[in-house]
Amino acid sequence: MNNFIKLNKRNDYISFVEDTRDCFECPEEWENFFGFCLECDDDGNELEDIWSYSKNNKFETEPLENEYPVVAYCNIDNSADRFGSFNIRIFDYIPMRKLAVNGQR
Repeated sequence: MNNFIKLNKRNDYISFVEDTRDCFECPEEWENFFGFCLECDDDGNELEDIWSYSKNNKFETEPLENEYPVVAYCNIDNSADRFGSFNIRIFDYIPMRKLAVNGQR
């Protein structure tokens, strides 16, 4: 997965994080990458989903409320070569208001 995406509001960000879950080998890697931790029972069963978590919590990679809309870049790649498997994971964003307008800054 390697793409740019426009996130207009917090709900877009949460949907984006939710959609990337399958790009990770396990839920813990997904949570660590975006900087959150869903509540689980002793057997590891999730007791909340990402939407209920977001009602009372923030994500470490989440843009500030006044930064929306943003253009986010995400590269999640699980690859292997002759030395073994490796992962490339990048998430960054820039607020739309900081982008050049009509070729000027």
